[in-house]
Amino acid sequence: MSELNLICNYKKCRKDLNSFAWVTSCSHIFCDYDGSRTFNREKKCPCCNEVLNRRLDIVQINLNPDESFKSMILCGLRPEVVMDISLRAVSFWNYQMTQEKIIQTSSMKRLQAKFEQVKINIETMEYQFQKHILIETKKSESALKDAELQRRKTQEIEEKLIEKSRILHQVQVIVK
Repeated sequence: MSELNLICNYKKCRKDLNSFAWVTSCSHIFCDYDGSRTFNREKKCPCCNEVLNRRLDIVQINLNPDESFKSMILCGLRPEVVMDISLRAVSFWNYQMTQEKIIQTSSMKRLQAKFEQVKINIETMEYQFQKHILIETKKSESALKDAELQRRKTQEIEEKLIEKSRILHQVQVIVK
């Protein structure tokens, strides 16, 4: 048994397929839920919009058939028919894997682009925050210098006041 599973081709679903699925003649496959919902409404492929009017354009399949089904399904067919069926099945699987690789590669590129944009945004924000921190640090240093200057002025005024109070006291003592 392969570790790879087919993926529902319905864009909003994309879940692993491991039981029943719907296969189209245009080489798409859908989970049982999306296939039933879509093909009971209209006979048109949701991936490529191909009209699916013929009897075998849409087929519901069991992705895990039992042993009796496997034993009987190809019995009586000529080897070249069995080989043709096998080739078509492998081609379908290969097409699905190729499509999945394209989707995953595209998704990875989109995510890488988003990651790079986020990285640029973070770097821009970091630069702006550092700039803001530098401005605020300078303001803080300036405020500290102003506070120190005010403290010195207050101290000088206090010293002058003490000196004037001392002189006033001396004058009051002399006047008495």
